[in-house]
Amino acid sequence: MECKRHCPQLLASNLDYLILVTTPDEPPFRPRFIDRALAQAEHQGITPVVVCNKYDLAEAMQNDGRTEEFDQIDRRLTIWGELGYRVLRLSAKTGEGMTEFAELLENHTSAFVGQSGVGKSSLINVMDSTCVMKNDSSETNMIKIAFGEENARKLKISSTKSMHGHCLGATGAIEAMVCVKAIQDSFVPCTKNLDNVDVEGGCDLDYVPNKGIEMNIDAAMSATFGFGGHNGAIILKKCR
Repeated sequence: MECKRHCPQLLASNLDYLILVTTPDEPPFRPRFIDRALAQAEHQGITPVVVCNKYDLAEAMQNDGRTEEFDQIDRRLTIWGELGYRVLRLSAKTGEGMTEFAELLENHTSAFVGQSGVGKSSLINVMDSTCVMKNDSSETNMIKIAFGEENARKLKISSTKSMHGHCLGATGAIEAMVCVKAIQDSFVPCTKNLDNVDVEGGCDLDYVPNKGIEMNIDAAMSATFGFGGHNGAIILKKCR
């Protein structure tokens, strides 16, 4: 809640968590922002969670001779934890701590706050569209049901969101255009940054990791899975 022209303005409601995102560097650590947000969360009766993203920069800071600066940052995070707040040290870039974070958010309504550049959207993009890591295996299973397991294993599957990010309502339009270009150019786009496929977790199809493939494409399907269970699919076919 904030006031605009002396009138209350509702920013979010019915929240389970207020996710307070900060970083040790790039942008610089700003503990007073988190302190103010913690006070606001307490006032509103919302459970705050402090998330220190880009924690992979810790090693670089120490290698650059900034060990004392990093120790002060880590001590501040520890103090917040000692006060009873949940504090997560993670990295959207390396994936460190992301599984625990996704499990925390599952089936809860949360709002992300933090200064520009701390990686709020990056954290969401690393997870799937509903903030549940295991959604990848669910979508894989859906493809097997729709096409049959034998046919599903012949398909090339990719997530272009790995390159253009989470575009909310614009996602379906972007993916449709990607499908058209894939058919026109006979090129399957890749799933960027897919280095470790969770085969044991049920992700055992061909996800075209990191490098696109040149091949003839007669038809392409864009399946869009949005927030709150809003799903849609469109199939585009080459004109002859």
